[in-house]
Amino acid sequence: MNDPAESELDEVIEQSIAMFERAKVGPVARLLPLRPKQILLAPDGSSGEQQVVTLATRLRENTGGEFVLIDVAEQSPPWGLSLFSPDR
Repeated sequence: MNDPAESELDEVIEQSIAMFERAKVGPVARLLPLRPKQILLAPDGSSGEQQVVTLATRLRENTGGEFVLIDVAEQSPPWGLSLFSPDR
């Protein structure tokens, strides 16, 4: 026996494929990757903070972006604030 839900799904898929084929999408412009100019880091003193710092360091190395630090932790983090101070 044919399940009505399966038949309906098959029909919807066939309609979608037909619509895609009719669209005849032409050449598409190449998208250039975005490179951030500024990255904001706001440590809050949580346990995952060191992973964020590691990721931010990698981003800084790869993008050359400027980091701005907003210290929202109750105590200054042990890794130091100078690492992410703005380059000026």
